[in-house]
Amino acid sequence: MTDMRKTLKVGLTGNTLKLIAIFTMLIDHIGFDLALLAKEIDKLRMTLPVGAVITPESVAENVGISKEYNNFELIAAISKRDKVKTFKIINYFRSNPKKNPTAPITSFIFNLFANVLIAYYARTTDERALMEALRMKTPYQLRDVRAAMRCYNATQALRIIACIREFDARSKGIGSNRNEYDLLEELATKIFCV
Repeated sequence: MTDMRKTLKVGLTGNTLKLIAIFTMLIDHIGFDLALLAKEIDKLRMTLPVGAVITPESVAENVGISKEYNNFELIAAISKRDKVKTFKIINYFRSNPKKNPTAPITSFIFNLFANVLIAYYARTTDERALMEALRMKTPYQLRDVRAAMRCYNATQALRIIACIREFDARSKGIGSNRNEYDLLEELATKIFCV
């Protein structure tokens, strides 16, 4: 842990925003897996010269963030109604079906909109109260829910959950024999049109 603090201190150099950007990039790419985060930070420390400042650019270059998409990026894009990025990520998933099966993706999308519904009916805007209602531990986890609440109302979230249930059944072969990624594209279209 002290090694990690030393590494991160190098990135600080009086600019807290850079440190936040670095962590945001790492978490967006890796998620909240602390072991993987520590591994990537160690990789950075070994790659960069001694005394070098860790910047968001060095993270993107050495961690390989720009190489691929993940479920977290898809959820962030859907929560912001970013159609272009959503379909770009779905096409990436289609080209790597073994690394990106639709079952976990469905779960992530469902959880987003279930949390949006809970947040609407919690009838509070206080961050701590929302985190408690959603059983979240950090404000970072609340980010996508808040973004989705700005783009979707409670009725839309409820309709989207119905679309997700229909997608889930159809992706398992019930009432459809289409490719699961075609169905995922169709779900995204329904989400944006609801």
